[in-house]
Amino acid sequence: MSYPSSPQQLAPSPPNQRRQMTPVMSKPVMLPQSQTHRPDPLRPALRSDGLPPEMLKRMVPFNSSFKSNNKQQFSAEQIEGRDVRLLRIKKTGQLDIALEGGADSPLGKLVLSSVYEGGAADKHGGIVPGDELMAVNGKILIDATLTEGQNSLARAWNSGGVGLG
Repeated sequence: MSYPSSPQQLAPSPPNQRRQMTPVMSKPVMLPQSQTHRPDPLRPALRSDGLPPEMLKRMVPFNSSFKSNNKQQFSAEQIEGRDVRLLRIKKTGQLDIALEGGADSPLGKLVLSSVYEGGAADKHGGIVPGDELMAVNGKILIDATLTEGQNSLARAWNSGGVGLG
């Protein structure tokens, strides 16, 4: 086999074939656990993250104080093309979910990254990884950071349960 004496050069792709690639670095952040009832940190998540795009359109309002029609809490633009659900999860043990993103992240919204087996969210069954968290107990979280979302969830959970939107 013979090789050319000069190294080969690769030409850049034509402009119509170039894509601007922006890496999205995101890792799940667990909510703080109760000091008296800690789950096993090595316990596997019940559901994996590889979700179809249609699941990413779901918005889950966690809320015990939403109006009877939870869609009235949001503008038409905020809910257009989305499956909006109001969930009420009773406090039994730990909530056991992982939240990621936030308004200041590349995702631009709060998203559930994992639902852990045996937790209250898993037992409820109405929330899955990829769901967008829009509100907790009536507090709108559309423009919230990850820390604000985690704090809202923790406060709601510690006060006796969570209403999600």
